Amino acid sequence: MLPKTHTESPTFQNFDDARKAIESLVPHESGTVTLTKLGLTPKQQPNTAILTQTDIVRRVFNGAMLGKADLDPGIVTCISAREAGSGWELNLARIANAR
Repeated sequence: MLPKTHTESPTFQNFDDARKAIESLVPHESGTVTLTKLGLTPKQQPNTAILTQTDIVRRVFNGAMLGKADLDPGIVTCISAREAGSGWELNLARIANAR
């Protein structure tokens, strides 16, 4: 028998549900309570990475010639917070492969 792959996002049933949840977030206003209600937390989404401030700097700059003026104010606040800054990287997917 050939291998089978099955990955899914337990919170969202389809792409539109996930998009609505993400689009309902308000920058600098939506907190962890809102994220929890929407199902966007590391506990609710197994494919979530908790990023340190260093991880965020690597992802944002990654060799690019960007300055703080080029970044979103939320990213600047997180980077300026140093060790207190963190973020979540959500990878929402529903993949079913059969060969």
